[in-house]
Amino acid sequence: MNGSPHDLPPDPGTLSWYDRAALLTARGAATDVLTPRSMALRNLLWSWLAALAAAAGWYFAWVGLGWYLGLDDPENADLFVASALMIVALLAAAAAAMVFRRVVRRARATHRLLEAWTALDRRPRPARCLRATSRSHSPRPGT
Repeated sequence: MNGSPHDLPPDPGTLSWYDRAALLTARGAATDVLTPRSMALRNLLWSWLAALAAAAGWYFAWVGLGWYLGLDDPENADLFVASALMIVALLAAAAAAMVFRRVVRRARATHRLLEAWTALDRRPRPARCLRATSRSHSPRPGT
């Protein structure tokens, strides 16, 4: 996938911020969007359903082929029924495989974006805070 889907935030490597507060605000908004999607039960259910449909498609294709090969004296109508059953089953398996691929790619993109956004500014800036507190406790010169 070259880019992220339209409803996901952009890659933070392509953005710039004018100060730390803007970066933290953008990071918070992006993680609020990405966190529920990275652990979505919906993705798990779609992937299981797609895998089940792909397996069922292959199963019914083999059943159709086995049924046709098991006939003692197949006729043209039997060949048509077996061929139609196999074609529909294989198309269902292919569609399910495409749905599975889409769900997995989307989950990967979401996970990568979440990692990239959470990696921004992980360390607080304690030196600035320490300087501010140390100045407030120092005695004033000349008193």
